[in-house]
Amino acid sequence: SNTVVLASNAGRLGATLFNNTTKNMYLKFGVAASTSSFSIILMKGAYYELISDYTGELDAVWDTGVAGSVMVSEFTA
Repeated sequence: SNTVVLASNAGRLGATLFNNTTKNMYLKFGVAASTSSFSIILMKGAYYELISDYTGELDAVWDTGVAGSVMVSEFTA
């Protein structure tokens, strides 16, 4: 099911995400991520740096049978 990884934050300067799960993560810059509506795919064990000035919501969904969690750090002003 869809998960909010980061809520909208006007003070966000950047963020890092690590897919510490057993499955692919479908990350969407916006709401309601799905395996057919996403911005990028983070394979299991993948790391991503959000360094743009995107301050909106980040949502994610995983392939079925996932175990583990996404590790997130948000940098703010």
